[in-house]
Amino acid sequence: LAKFSISVWAKASITSGPNVIINKSAGGGGPYQWSIGINNGFADGAFFTDTVATNYIQLRQQINANQWYHLVLVFDGSLQESERLKFSINGKSDSVFVYAKVGTIGTSTTNSQQQITIGATHDPGNPQSIASPFTGIIDEIRIYDRVLSVSEIQFLYEAAN
Repeated sequence: LAKFSISVWAKASITSGPNVIINKSAGGGGPYQWSIGINNGFADGAFFTDTVATNYIQLRQQINANQWYHLVLVFDGSLQESERLKFSINGKSDSVFVYAKVGTIGTSTTNSQQQITIGATHDPGNPQSIASPFTGIIDEIRIYDRVLSVSEIQFLYEAAN
């Protein structure tokens, strides 16, 4: 059962189109694992349990350009399917999020060997290529092999302020 948390600060210069902040995926053709990004005015966090993105869960919330945001994606494969993914923006996880779920959400990813990319994604056939580049500033990335508590997420947000 997978358990992890990813914390990152980001300030997008533009919010249109896909802007990958950090992800573990091989770009548009998969395989997919998880992702944090800015897409058409929304910050979103997603978790995928297959290679063609037919089974995924995504949480997103509207944001503004040129403003710093603390984003935390938390996945806990031991919880019920509807509770496995949490996404926090600026220390809050109780905000109103747009929720999307397609298919069955597994308890772990199918390809744990996929590379992590920061600021873009890449084509698995051409690792030198980039796609969905982030336009802005990314700072203080932290990756944990456990679930962060609400108080830990709030501490990370408040410590930087």
